[in-house]
Amino acid sequence: MKRAASKVFVALVCAGVLVGALPSSPAGATAVLATPTAVRVTPGVGGITVSWNPVAGTLVNYAVSSTPPGASCTAVNASSCVITDTSSTRYTFSVVASAPNLSPSLPSPATPALAPRLVLVLAGQSNANGYESYAVDPVTKINYMAAPYANGADTHGLITWLPWSEIQGAGGTPVPLDSPQQIGTPPNTTTIFGPELGLARQIWADTGRPVTIVKAAYTGTAIATNWNPSKKGSIPNGLFGGMVTKVQAVMAADAAAGQFDVLGGFYWYQGESETTHTGWARAYQAHLQKLVAAVRAQLPMSPTAPVVLAKEDLSGYIAYMDSIGILSPGKKAAYLAGNATVRAADDWAAANLPDVVETDTFPLERAAPLYVHLDNVGQLILGSRLAQVSESRLP
Repeated sequence: MKRAASKVFVALVCAGVLVGALPSSPAGATAVLATPTAVRVTPGVGGITVSWNPVAGTLVNYAVSSTPPGASCTAVNASSCVITDTSSTRYTFSVVASAPNLSPSLPSPATPALAPRLVLVLAGQSNANGYESYAVDPVTKINYMAAPYANGADTHGLITWLPWSEIQGAGGTPVPLDSPQQIGTPPNTTTIFGPELGLARQIWADTGRPVTIVKAAYTGTAIATNWNPSKKGSIPNGLFGGMVTKVQAVMAADAAAGQFDVLGGFYWYQGESETTHTGWARAYQAHLQKLVAAVRAQLPMSPTAPVVLAKEDLSGYIAYMDSIGILSPGKKAAYLAGNATVRAADDWAAANLPDVVETDTFPLERAAPLYVHLDNVGQLILGSRLAQVSESRLP
């Protein structure tokens, strides 16, 4: 009996039936790390932070991947990592943990899709401001802020502007695109708009995308001085730095509210001040190249996002001044040469600088009698054209 029982015991051990007779996992297998939990996405300025609850273990590596692919980061013994993102891709994110001598975890459940919002910057001098582009035409009484000119961009789009010409408090939060932009001193104010209205409306009509526009314009300013990226000081000096600060503040406030902003394009309408200043006109190409480089370096935008130029033109103003006998032959020749030089600089930038495009303002309607500023119809057409030359390049 004892010998028989012994044989049975040996058989059970060999068969692996007896409890504790075999290892708990197949030979060569290792334990599997726990899956990271509570994965979440926090918007920032120019990127996002993916965070998670860390798992137990030492030297744990976390790999964050996106769907669709294109945004990833890694971290060791951490609970978050930062991903630079200047695209409008609706990413979801998942995290895998791994460590030496352990099998990687299963991927965490994907986060909800991130829905970026497109931000555009409009900067320059008085024509970027819309100085004589009246919301309600003083002659025809047409309200260009209403039907049939308005579309979904008016209420779904947003705008914020610096208090350089329009009346708005510094650091003003974005408001609906059709909010009155007023110039003058209360109660004697007039509502205006610049190229942003046609720009946002055309993008909405073509793509259905709402945009947030940050508008930074100051009448009578020059790229040689006020808009020089290295220029500091109080307004009207240091306009470039003020614009950068405002853009970053808007994006940071949106991020704090849970909205991820993507800076999609920079729109520039300026050059009139240089046209009538021979030295500035000759230096305009170099100054414009410096401005474009500073825009790409200091704003949190994709390196391939479009920089869009509204090609200035003062030929109508020069003709008017000549017709009333204000210009001497020499001054007229100098102004015409300056106008041609500044316009040629825009052409050069569009032909030679990556992702710079332009549209010409020459044929657009301007306000009489000076013919310097676009009127409301001219501004709407310009905005539409700015959208058409750039929207295929927007992230």
